[in-house]
Amino acid sequence: MDDGGFELEVLKNALKSLQSDTQQRERYLKSRLDGLHDKAHREKAHLLSQVSDLKKQLANKGLSSPKELLSDVSNSLSNVLQASSAPLLEQGDRNEEGNGTSPGSPHEGEWLTSSLRIFPSAAVSPLMNHDFPADSGSAKAGGAGSHRLLGLESKVQSQQDEIVELQHMMSERGKLVSSLQQEHGTLIAKIEEKTDRVASLKSQISSVRDRIERLDAFGPPLWMARPGEDRRRDTMATILDGASGCNNWHMCNVSDMDLAPKFNEFKSKFEDEAAIPLKEMVLSFLTAFLLKNPKIGDYNLVHSFLGAMENPIKTNKLWSGLDEDDLADAIDALETMILRDARVYPTILKNMSKDWKEKDERLRKKMWCLQFVQPWHLDIRKCHYTHPALIFARQMICQLLKVQSPQEMLECVYQSARMIFRMLNETAILTGGSAASADEFLPIFIICVLKAQPRNVYSMLEYISHFRNPKRFGGERQYFLVQLQTAVTFIDNLTASSLSMDADEFHRKLKSKEAAWESKQNM
Repeated sequence: MDDGGFELEVLKNALKSLQSDTQQRERYLKSRLDGLHDKAHREKAHLLSQVSDLKKQLANKGLSSPKELLSDVSNSLSNVLQASSAPLLEQGDRNEEGNGTSPGSPHEGEWLTSSLRIFPSAAVSPLMNHDFPADSGSAKAGGAGSHRLLGLESKVQSQQDEIVELQHMMSERGKLVSSLQQEHGTLIAKIEEKTDRVASLKSQISSVRDRIERLDAFGPPLWMARPGEDRRRDTMATILDGASGCNNWHMCNVSDMDLAPKFNEFKSKFEDEAAIPLKEMVLSFLTAFLLKNPKIGDYNLVHSFLGAMENPIKTNKLWSGLDEDDLADAIDALETMILRDARVYPTILKNMSKDWKEKDERLRKKMWCLQFVQPWHLDIRKCHYTHPALIFARQMICQLLKVQSPQEMLECVYQSARMIFRMLNETAILTGGSAASADEFLPIFIICVLKAQPRNVYSMLEYISHFRNPKRFGGERQYFLVQLQTAVTFIDNLTASSLSMDADEFHRKLKSKEAAWESKQNM
């Protein structure tokens, strides 16, 4: 398993663990909240029951509220006190007469009576626990009512204390729930972050897979690995069987090949409203570039613009979070968008110097006249020139006439060369020979270019070399472009001594073809 797959598995396990812990914590909190709610309901029901009992007791006594009971007890106690204090008042009057107290001065008995009459409720509290005479029915009733009232007040106070305590518990529960909800939110945020990370890793893995498919690897597919006996067979039947019957060459479709990877994705994003500022910059540059009537020497303008567009693309929300490879792909797509314009490449070709145009025309004539040259004239083995890969390699060279951006042109050359190298490796396995080499590759590549007869090859090579982004112009693609230049030079300078062919036959056929060319041009 690669590093990306291992990291993805670790993140998946961590995500499952977090989800399990979160669910367990939620179940615990739910059970605890349910318990608190049940306790609150029970306490409320108990209080309501006690209040209901108190109301019933008051109703049995003919009272509608505790205030009436208190007033009744206070009146009873006032009557008892007045009856009990009558002897004291009479004794006070006699003492007053004996002592000669002035009539205007209030004596102790009058003060007590006045106090009881004016403040009957004030007298209740200090005398509430007083032991009245046993033979006084009113005193007994008042004492019992007073004790009953105190008991009720005590119960009410106790219930109020319990309510306060319950409210405090509910407040603590609310704080705990808030804390747990905050913790739960943090866990959810972490899970979402991990989910985004997993999605990002999946996207990176997909991108890596796409790049692996475009790797510069020319090894044959696994099905080509035959057992020892089959690999040692060197018959033409085995070679042709491996070349056309058991592989997937017949499924190759040159027209479906993506010559500008990531371009379609870039173009779809470019149509979004968020990309309008970028689109306006590109259109402005393209308009100014065409007004300049571009030539081959104006490549620096394109390179400078592509470099200036890196930061606007990175800061745009449609391309946020790009790594270096993704940014390079986006710049490649932008280069293709600019140079694929139907007006750019034709204008540059039209403005090529007279020398380049003459070289293109001379090479075109030479390739047309050399169509009599066959693969065996270049010492190409039969197992190679009968392989279907050469058909597709030649078709890829023909695609150069249909594309206009340097990236697509370079990709055509690269794909053509890649097919040839794959074919060489396959036949090497079948015949037990050595791996593909440049000595075997170049003659096959030359015959493919010769049979494809691409136009304006010299100008096209200059166009690719100058306008292709120098940051992306390297590696095997640049190597194969050099091989194309070598093949073109070989064809342009080809003579009888360059071929395994009789010199007289060569000159006779070449002269015949040149005459046909002149006749064709004069028509």
